[in-house]
Amino acid sequence: MNEKLPKPTRPWYGHAPESSGGWIGFKQAWLSYPFFLSRAVVFLAVWLLFSWSIRRNSERQDQRSGMALTRNNIRLSVAFLVVFGVTFWLATTDWIMSLEPHWGSTIFGIYQFAGMFVSGLALVSLLTLGLRGASPLRQGVGDTQLLDLGRMIVAFATFWGYIWFSQFMLIWYANLSEETPYMVLRSNAAWGGLFIANLLLNWAIPFLLLLPRANKMNPRTLATASVIVLVGRCVDLYLMVLPPFSPTRSWPTLWDWVVLAAVASGLLLVTLRSFFAREPLPVGDPYLLRTLEEHA
Repeated sequence: MNEKLPKPTRPWYGHAPESSGGWIGFKQAWLSYPFFLSRAVVFLAVWLLFSWSIRRNSERQDQRSGMALTRNNIRLSVAFLVVFGVTFWLATTDWIMSLEPHWGSTIFGIYQFAGMFVSGLALVSLLTLGLRGASPLRQGVGDTQLLDLGRMIVAFATFWGYIWFSQFMLIWYANLSEETPYMVLRSNAAWGGLFIANLLLNWAIPFLLLLPRANKMNPRTLATASVIVLVGRCVDLYLMVLPPFSPTRSWPTLWDWVVLAAVASGLLLVTLRSFFAREPLPVGDPYLLRTLEEHA
């Protein structure tokens, strides 16, 4: 790879230099501050609207019988998959890839989705393990559910590793001057340790821990692997965001830890308050009893 590292710039935030290239006009228009904020508001509003609609239907279903609300939620969920796929790709491009606007990756959105999904599975696993002592969940969560969660973590951790390697290998092999500085910066002496740790935490360690069938159903092993995946996701995001602003220092500052603790605490508080404010199980779901019988 080329060894010369360019100084990080954000030409879309100010005036683009003459040598920025032909696409800088589009980048400046797309990433203009008002348009940037407007898209962020739209993304969050659409995600919250879908979430609110699906949850409202589920709550109504607990009070009624029949399939109408179930079918409605199925349609909403299918539509959300399509909408979220597009908006999440654009959001990650805006919020992360734009930090280094001279660099681009055509699979960056897929890479972010893989990391988001496997870390989401890890968080669901931890919450499931922590809450299955509650009486309504005691009958609904057994070894079969833990096995499914463990399988999903293994599958999507491997998918993340595949996309990580695909992005790295193509950039390394092509050795193009506009692409290689991204990887050179993150694999240099200051960031090299985290560069390797990223791959170990997000794929290798959880894959090996959960590969045996018995380990997937072991609550302690599943919890350990889930924590490792979440730590790995933090390392992955840290490695994407910080290097252009601090090429020679890789250790987090006190404010980095404060922000992480605040976000994690806020997420946990909102999730638990929402969980305990409603029925833990969708008691009105017409498929619930059959599902519990099949997975008993």
